[in-house]
Amino acid sequence: MSANKLSSALLILAIGCSCLLACDAKKRVRLINRSVRGQIMTERCWSSEHNLGDHAIQPSYYYQFIFNDNIWCSTKFMCHVSFPSGEQKEWLAYECNRDNCDDDLCEWTVTETSVCLPRNEGRPPLCF
Repeated sequence: MSANKLSSALLILAIGCSCLLACDAKKRVRLINRSVRGQIMTERCWSSEHNLGDHAIQPSYYYQFIFNDNIWCSTKFMCHVSFPSGEQKEWLAYECNRDNCDDDLCEWTVTETSVCLPRNEGRPPLCF
């Protein structure tokens, strides 16, 4: 094998290994119930491949799910929350190209009137 072909093969192998390592990083999305009225929050999150089901979250507690981004960075999770008093929110809780969360944890604070994700690098929080 010529040196040029060997260099090309090693480069392809290195790129493949780095992708496998990068794609193996676990991502976490956490929804914290910060109800100002002390209400239980019902949440449901899903992607095109997974429905994570409904969960009732007590005030000051959280629900968290863990996943890996796919190799195309097209991973997206939607979430819907509701409170007994009638308030509801539905939003894109995770998008691979948008969310670069600290320590691979995207921690949403949920109240009856807002859903916010603090962001790093001096950017304002992302709120819905």
